[in-house]
Amino acid sequence: MKAGHLVPNYVRDLRGVIEREAAEIVEAVKRFGRHVVVGFFAAHGLSPELRIAADDFVDLTEHFKTSWQGWQRHIERLNAPPKT
Repeated sequence: MKAGHLVPNYVRDLRGVIEREAAEIVEAVKRFGRHVVVGFFAAHGLSPELRIAADDFVDLTEHFKTSWQGWQRHIERLNAPPKT
């Protein structure tokens, strides 16, 4: 087995550790009486622990798509040949 095949597993495992730690941080912040909102892409694997720990969740998917499409249109206008 090549080392490159192991990388996705390490990334997935690291992401899980980071999200568990983030959930612990969210819980600690909430103990100070703060309201915690987590923004993430809903369909792309936010851990259940982090989603449950947050007071509210904001799905960033549509905002990201809209912004990305706006930038694409802007770049197309910049790259368009000049009108004569």
